[in-house]
Amino acid sequence: MRLDKFAGFTINKKGSASASSASESFFNPFGTEAAGSAGTTGTAGTTGSAGTTGTTGNTGSAGLVGPVKKAAHFMNILDSPSTSSEMPLPKEQPVAKLFPIDAQEIIPMIQPIAKDGSRLLYKYPKLPKVGVKGAYSLLVGESDRSEAAWLLQFDGAANPNPGPASSGAVLWSPQGIDGRRNPVFESGKYLGKATNNIAEVQGLLLGLKIAATRGARELLIEGDSELIIFQQTGKYKVSDKNLKAWWSEIQAAMMDETAFDWIAIRQVPRELNERADSITKEVLARKAGFQRG
Repeated sequence: MRLDKFAGFTINKKGSASASSASESFFNPFGTEAAGSAGTTGTAGTTGSAGTTGTTGNTGSAGLVGPVKKAAHFMNILDSPSTSSEMPLPKEQPVAKLFPIDAQEIIPMIQPIAKDGSRLLYKYPKLPKVGVKGAYSLLVGESDRSEAAWLLQFDGAANPNPGPASSGAVLWSPQGIDGRRNPVFESGKYLGKATNNIAEVQGLLLGLKIAATRGARELLIEGDSELIIFQQTGKYKVSDKNLKAWWSEIQAAMMDETAFDWIAIRQVPRELNERADSITKEVLARKAGFQRG
């Protein structure tokens, strides 16, 4: 397409009749500017050639003449003032914690000592946590020796309650390279008529005696009785007079520095205490105690 036919442009050739016709109107691409602002100066009152200078200095007509249009107004959005219609900023989203921190207080492992210098047990709520995921409450010691410790499990039963009762305990070896333990010694005791709680507490005392005689100085203790376990940690108070006598004997045994260097305890579900439970049932069936190991 010829350039003089493109988008309404008209290119005047020198010497053509249309070049001298100032009254002819055609599209002016610079129509938003005032006529004569093309920077040309011609003779006064006469139409001069575009881009030439006249003698008098008066501004003449531009070489291109067209209708004067009002200058368009453009707004720079970067400089525009903020208004209430602006897009709101996104709300701050909570940051997910990949490794949540346990809110439980970390208790220092500093063994309580009595005024006479004898050892005391850690007491609730100042109980250091040891073992995998802090599963055990530390009673004796100032470090985590759970991986090298022996395991004591105890139980007690009365059928009915109160009624014929028995207690039982089993001592397991420290974990081997494969993570397994082996039963080292187990014992059951027939109690005659007693309550289930008395049978449970006597099962714990029986287990401590087994551990002491077998040289298990570092000991994990497990039982399924929440009452007996939490009474030993101090979380539950001992209100029953009969239980209190047995509780005192157990506390004294665990504080004995000639028998134990390290003790931690926890409550477990019954299904994780099956060996000790089976001992109590065997004793009730026999109505007599026994020892194996």
